[in-house]
Amino acid sequence: MPIPIPPDLPLEVHIPDGMPITFANYTFVQTVGGDFIVSFFQAVHPMVPPNESGNIKTLPATCVARLAMSRSVAEAMFLILADFFECDVKKKGG
Repeated sequence: MPIPIPPDLPLEVHIPDGMPITFANYTFVQTVGGDFIVSFFQAVHPMVPPNESGNIKTLPATCVARLAMSRSVAEAMFLILADFFECDVKKKGG
């Protein structure tokens, strides 16, 4: 049986040196059982002359990160992101 961790125990976070920051412009969320899997994709739009844009049938997107989390952690993360977004919109006046 796992040892319970007190909810008020502060985290000592560490981001390893050289850990890359990767741009993601598409996100896909799945539920598996009671857990969530959030996949982040990077799609780079090809350089195509305007008269040839109709020839593109798909846009390649590479998965750059995947996170699996419990329902409670996912809910907390989504609420925090929504709060950050709302504050940012208000700050920018839009």
